[in-house]
Amino acid sequence: MDERVLITGASGFLGREVVRQLAARGARLRALVRSEDAAAPLRALGVEIHRGDLRQTTSLAGAARGIDLVLHLAAVHRGGSLRRSDFWQVNSEGTKRLLQESVRNGVRRFVYVSTAGVLGDVRPDRLGTESDMPHPRDLYELTKWRGEQAVRRIAHADGLETVILRPAAVYGPGERRFLKLFRPIAHRQFILIGSGRHRLHFIHVEDAAAGILAAAGSPAAASDTFLLADAAPIQIQELVRLVADALGVAPPRFRIPYAPMLALAVACEGVCRPLGIAPPLYRRRLAFFGSERAYAVEKVAAAVGFRAQVPLPAGIAQLAAWYRAENLL
Repeated sequence: MDERVLITGASGFLGREVVRQLAARGARLRALVRSEDAAAPLRALGVEIHRGDLRQTTSLAGAARGIDLVLHLAAVHRGGSLRRSDFWQVNSEGTKRLLQESVRNGVRRFVYVSTAGVLGDVRPDRLGTESDMPHPRDLYELTKWRGEQAVRRIAHADGLETVILRPAAVYGPGERRFLKLFRPIAHRQFILIGSGRHRLHFIHVEDAAAGILAAAGSPAAASDTFLLADAAPIQIQELVRLVADALGVAPPRFRIPYAPMLALAVACEGVCRPLGIAPPLYRRRLAFFGSERAYAVEKVAAAVGFRAQVPLPAGIAQLAAWYRAENLL
């Protein structure tokens, strides 16, 4: 690659894989990072470092100088002790600041990595598409959607070439979020809530990175939005069986109806949160069992020739092996 590339979120789970694939292509890379801890492993790969924070406009000065392509992956996700303002200042306002810095420096193309979650739940009889009206469900999805709006608005006003990508749930070695599913199954403590027929959609981290780079380099992707996901979604009950098989345990047998658990979650939130106590059960956690997240992937295949290559069973087995190697189960 002859282009100079600026990447944000380079030290994150997906960002590390994007950097790895770009470095393998010989790309000239600069990463926007906040801390020296994040910068050190990137320097080892020959990545130029710009210390800055999406919350602070002045710290971004010069980040995009001499840059042709910006890959914006950085985001505040769910969990931890995050404040509402963190989501807005990074996911929405931070994206605006980076867009403005890109315009000032004559960046050719700006690629914004959003999330398929901005679409909210889809109907059980169809697949979500890029043309569907977004219905973000929580603050993370809402602020990512506002980031998308900023990309489109500034691109229109300032003539910046943009691409928006919406990956489904990204998984693979290095990602620990799925321990919430793997660990109870491994210890035979998992209970399925609801019918188990709701659909979820995933994409392996290697495929997600490859899809981002395919769209980033394709002239046909300009000014467009694409979903990135595996060839097909999977029902929750089938996903649980895949995980159990990968772990070498029997699939869980017990189920609990969804409606009473939802009522209990609402009650837990109502009692615990005014007291400053983390509720043991909450609606966001139950959403895994009651969400419809299934997407069409034909558009990105037709436009840029990208199709996911890692089958979900192989990816789940790989993740299970990594958890075991890291003594996380």
